[in-house]
Amino acid sequence: MDRVKEIQQDQMDYGWDDIGYNFLIDGYGNVYVGRGWDNKGAHTPCCNSIAIVINFLGYFEDDLPTSAALETGKNLITCRVAMGKIRSGYDMNCHSDLGASSGGTYCPGAALCRYAKGHFTGM
Repeated sequence: MDRVKEIQQDQMDYGWDDIGYNFLIDGYGNVYVGRGWDNKGAHTPCCNSIAIVINFLGYFEDDLPTSAALETGKNLITCRVAMGKIRSGYDMNCHSDLGASSGGTYCPGAALCRYAKGHFTGM
């Protein structure tokens, strides 16, 4: 929870109203609600109005999040597809895929991006 509060404070210091992400998942598989399903994010200027962002807490360039975190991410998406909050067959993009429009970030890291595209796409 401390890391989530740090992110919240950092993003509010940028002038945002609150955390810019829709959801955050820690290594234990706990979900923290940022903006939730029905509020526009403040994460990627080109996509804020059309994207839901799930932030996995950590650095995932070489290693993956824990299996608990990955399972929670999958369950979160699957549940929301069933509820109609995410369309079936949705497109999966990583923040880093969006180039300059994403601020040139490398998140979520190459390892997690590869995994997400292989396991979370269009469920």
